[in-house]
Amino acid sequence: MRGSIAMTSGFQSKGLRRRSRSMSLSRQNKSAGSPLSERLRKTADVAHSSRLHKSAQVARSSRLHKSAQVARSSRLHKSAQVAYSSRLRKSVQVAHTPRLRRAYAEGRLAAACFGGGNAPADSKRLQLLLNESWTRCSKYRGGTRLTDSMLREGQSFSEGFMDALHAPRQVWLPVPLLKSASAVVLACGGMIAADVLQELVRLPLQEIIVVADGWDASTLVMARSHPGVTIVHISQEIGDDAGRSLGAKLNGSEIMLFVDGRRRIGAEYLAHYLNAIDGGADIALNDVTGRLGSFRQWDDLSRVRAFMNWSLGRPDLGANSVTALPHAWSHESLKAIGTSALAVPALAQQAAIGHKLRFVACPCDRSNPIEAAAADAVGDHFEALQAAMQQQGNRLDLPDRVRRRSIAGGGWQ
Repeated sequence: MRGSIAMTSGFQSKGLRRRSRSMSLSRQNKSAGSPLSERLRKTADVAHSSRLHKSAQVARSSRLHKSAQVARSSRLHKSAQVAYSSRLRKSVQVAHTPRLRRAYAEGRLAAACFGGGNAPADSKRLQLLLNESWTRCSKYRGGTRLTDSMLREGQSFSEGFMDALHAPRQVWLPVPLLKSASAVVLACGGMIAADVLQELVRLPLQEIIVVADGWDASTLVMARSHPGVTIVHISQEIGDDAGRSLGAKLNGSEIMLFVDGRRRIGAEYLAHYLNAIDGGADIALNDVTGRLGSFRQWDDLSRVRAFMNWSLGRPDLGANSVTALPHAWSHESLKAIGTSALAVPALAQQAAIGHKLRFVACPCDRSNPIEAAAADAVGDHFEALQAAMQQQGNRLDLPDRVRRRSIAGGGWQ
């Protein structure tokens, strides 16, 4: 009896536990599925979604604001640049317009003496007369540095001069000169560009001598179509260096300009070479040193040029040399070193330094690439150094002030 009661109570306790567990689960389920919990869950979802939406809006607004700021800043910068360039252009026009008008009026007055058909029919002669008139009207004196404004005024003078003669305007570039000038064009292998001659014809040159070998018929016809061009045609190949010497011998002007026939250089750049020699310089060099950059970027030929100039006591020349075209010589300087020295440009440079000639560096056209080194150019510079050592001694202009060689019985001085 007692055993049955115990078993019955055990079964009852197990049943109570199951019932209580099921009731607790049901209460949990009820509480989970109650309207209050659903509202709480929805409220939390809405709050979370709202926070995400607001953060997205803030981020998007920030990006839009930044892009608007960048765009506005770019527009303001561009408008400021345009306004600044416009003010500069207007100021330049205002500054130069009275001077250009005065130059135009002076050109008309200068042409009055040729009225009634007295103007020369030859275009080259007319160009030289126009340049002489501009030299007088500009009150130019030897040594005055040529400026861009002077070139623009000269063009206005030319326009007034031609308008007064009822003649078509020309592309001439008047340059005030007190000396006569000519040009030597080096066309190795018969290679010459038409625009090279077109730029030279704009300058007040007495003569343009073209030294070339191996030309074809079409190139000859093109060169002869330009006024004032003299062609020296050689059947055998002589090279540009020998052409310099030959052209100088045939040239009798006081200023001699040497130009590469394969590279176009604007007349506005070449005018500075004429002005430098007319102002008293002996040699006007192409200023290539300024565009070489740092020394580690220099090519071998430029380093050799600078080394030779430094060894000969002219470190101020840098890599500038008569081996580079274009350049100009005065007639007196060529008489001092001899025209035959031009056949080896490095020797001509050494001779010019030895004669204490005055060098002037002129601006170069940066649109043209730096010329490549010729195969024998480096050797020519060492040949020039050897010639200088034979004339001045093994140490050139670099005396040894540290070692006393006389005690040792001599040696290199």
